[in-house]
Amino acid sequence: MPLLAIDASLSPASLALLLPEGEIAASRLAKRRSEAEDLVPAIAALTRRAGTDLSSFERIAVSTGPGPFMSLRAGLAAAKGLALALETPLFAFSTMEILAAHHQARPLLIALEAPQESFALQLFSEKSGVSPLLRAGADEISAKLPIGEEESLFVAGSGAAAAGAAAVGSSLSRRDQILPLPDNLASVLARLAASADESQSDRDALPIYLQPPTDARPAAAQKTAAPNFG
Repeated sequence: MPLLAIDASLSPASLALLLPEGEIAASRLAKRRSEAEDLVPAIAALTRRAGTDLSSFERIAVSTGPGPFMSLRAGLAAAKGLALALETPLFAFSTMEILAAHHQARPLLIALEAPQESFALQLFSEKSGVSPLLRAGADEISAKLPIGEEESLFVAGSGAAAAGAAAVGSSLSRRDQILPLPDNLASVLARLAASADESQSDRDALPIYLQPPTDARPAAAQKTAAPNFG
C-alpha cells in the first residue's frame, strides 16, 4: 500500500515511500540542524521524485524515539499534520521496535547513546521477552537487564559497541555480534507499518526524548508531554 514513513530519531533524519508496486523510494536529510524547516520540503521532493503525491498515501508512519527533542518534535509534527490533513491513519513505532524488526538476531540489545554518558536500552529476547525501555550508565547495564540469562548477545544502535562491551564485562566474543545501523531507518519503518494491523494506528503518538526539554516554568504549570524511561 502507498505509505510515507518519517524517522527523525537518528541523525540524519530519513524518509521513505512504500509505493503501490512494493518498491521503496528513500532519502535522508543532509543535516540535523534544521529538521523543522527542511522536513516538509524534503517530503515534497521525495514524492515528486517518486512520481506520486501526498493524496495517494494510505498510511503515515513515524518513529517516536528515543531521540533528541527538536528533531523528534519536528518529525511527529510533520507526521501528525499530514495524517490529519489527508485523513490518513498514523502508525507510530519506537526506534527500538524498528531496529528490532530490522535485526532478526536474538537476544538483541538495542543501545542508543544518551546524554551524560548514559544509554537508552531495551532487550529483545526469545528467552526473557522484551524488557522495559530504560536509561542506564555503562556500569549499570548488567544489573538493570537480564543479560546474564542469555548465552550470547547481539547489540545494535548508536551506542552498540560501548554498551555491548559494558554488558558482557569486556569486548564481545565476536565482532559480528555488533550489528550496524540500517542505511535508512524510515525504509524499515515503512515495511513495519505496512504490515501492522489497522487497530495499531495512533493519532496521539507521543515522543520519547533522550533528554527532557529544559522548561523554566514552575513544576505545577508543566504538562507531561512524553513517556518517561529511567
